Amino acid sequence: MIYTIAAVVLLFLSSGLCQEPSSDCSRCAKLEIEDHRSYLDTPQIHFAGRVRADVITINNRIKNFDIDNFHVVNEVIARQFGHAGFNPKSTGAFDFYDTHVTSVCRNGGYCTTDDPIVGISVDTAVSSVSAKIIDVDSENIIATHLIGLTIGLDSYTHYPPVLTARVPTATFLGIHGPVSVDEPRGHIDDSGRLEAILEDVKWNDDILNTSEKYAFLRHLRDSSKGVLSFCITTYIYNSNPNHINNTYGYVVGTIGPGSRGPSIGRRNLQPSTAKPDRNNGNGQFEIKVNDDVIVDFSNVLLYRYKHGRFVLNTRDMGDKLCLETSTSSLPVGVVALSDDWYKTTAGIQRFRPSKEAVEALRSEYLNVLRCHDRSTFLVETKQYARSLSDLPVFMNPGDQRRMKLLATRYGYPICGHELPIEVFIAGKSVPEEKKASTLEALTVNGGNKVTVSTNCRGEAHVTFAASDPGNPRP
Repeated sequence: MIYTIAAVVLLFLSSGLCQEPSSDCSRCAKLEIEDHRSYLDTPQIHFAGRVRADVITINNRIKNFDIDNFHVVNEVIARQFGHAGFNPKSTGAFDFYDTHVTSVCRNGGYCTTDDPIVGISVDTAVSSVSAKIIDVDSENIIATHLIGLTIGLDSYTHYPPVLTARVPTATFLGIHGPVSVDEPRGHIDDSGRLEAILEDVKWNDDILNTSEKYAFLRHLRDSSKGVLSFCITTYIYNSNPNHINNTYGYVVGTIGPGSRGPSIGRRNLQPSTAKPDRNNGNGQFEIKVNDDVIVDFSNVLLYRYKHGRFVLNTRDMGDKLCLETSTSSLPVGVVALSDDWYKTTAGIQRFRPSKEAVEALRSEYLNVLRCHDRSTFLVETKQYARSLSDLPVFMNPGDQRRMKLLATRYGYPICGHELPIEVFIAGKSVPEEKKASTLEALTVNGGNKVTVSTNCRGEAHVTFAASDPGNPRP
């Protein structure tokens, strides 16, 4: 059996910074973020369009793992889809369709829809084989992988495209259902965000260096120093096997400069109604060295079905969001929501608050309110703990894996912080009567529940070990 660590590890966070620093903790320095860049930084391009995610669903039913009786499942598939999900015979393909650059943002945060590259294609047809999207867990909600995606810019005009790059194997995070009202039958309203550093980046220098149309891409090429970051949010997915748009949804995304390694200063936003026992959307933001505050709203927005199409649900969110500090209530900025805003910005907004507000954010949380009634829409995660790898860890019996965790608050590492960790089995992937014996086969630091303390960099290390669980599935 292969274990997916991301599906079975939960971090229970205790409260408080290191109140009385030890000699180790006293060496903790404020986070230096000058050298770390991501898709949130400029120069950047935003794009929007359609996506096909032909994900297979036959692994969503536990009994389908019973290989001795799998012929029975095949008979069920022939009769109806209901026993094997809506898409049991899928190809697993993942591709962009009708996806184009919608805006560019220059250094300093000036964004425009008038640049000559607005409208060029962002496509995945540059590869002869479609990328593959798979759910590596039977619950199909925790570790949805994207494998083998290659993207190209303006490939319909030039070959090779002006930019070709490969997205390494990556995982969709924060998968949740953002449609709150008027959802038509036959849709899965899942939204999820995927972020990666692009690999095998190739620019068509012959075209870039001779055409003024691509002046902005020359600027991106030269300023990125060979490292580009990539982020997409997919949303509103059609799961009706009888519908012409079955397995299609929508995508917004951004390409910008990048840095290898995690963005330690990243801070997390979640809906004010978020519950720990279910999937919730997540937004994120950073305070840059010039005191700009950059927020990615793409995976926390709500949608509704109106007049035959999906639109931003400003009825529930309001048409404006007000950002402010949590204690001193200092204004950080206002964002006006609209469908055009979402497609042209990919949900990313740059704010330039007062020095007082920026300084307050270094020791207060960020709140996002509905401007019209001052009700809370998003809140910042109080303590933010995460693995420094966004990919799940796969283990076979006999394997051991060491994982590095990072705990931060206000964008700074938390020193001397206690992180309780529990190994558990998510959802219904293993029958109740077999959960106890299955848990014995997977340990963290030698047990199922442990507590680790972060060092002066906010880091903690844990070691997972797997043994033979027998046959935990039917």
